[in-house]
Amino acid sequence: MYGQVNSPGGYPVMGEPPVRKALARGGGLSPLGTQRRVRIFRDGEELRVTDHATPFRPGDVVHVGERLVG
Repeated sequence: MYGQVNSPGGYPVMGEPPVRKALARGGGLSPLGTQRRVRIFRDGEELRVTDHATPFRPGDVVHVGERLVG
């Protein structure tokens, strides 16, 4: 897990928890993070997460993008 989370890094995953649990495991979103820019990289493909109940699988990489500030 990397990007705009409070504790980026690798975390063990048991089963297929929802993305919201994976984000919680990474310490939640940083002040610049946004739930609208969460991506999962799975088997070489980029998946945009529109529902935080989407299952997170072992081997997935989660990236949390930065919100736009103006």
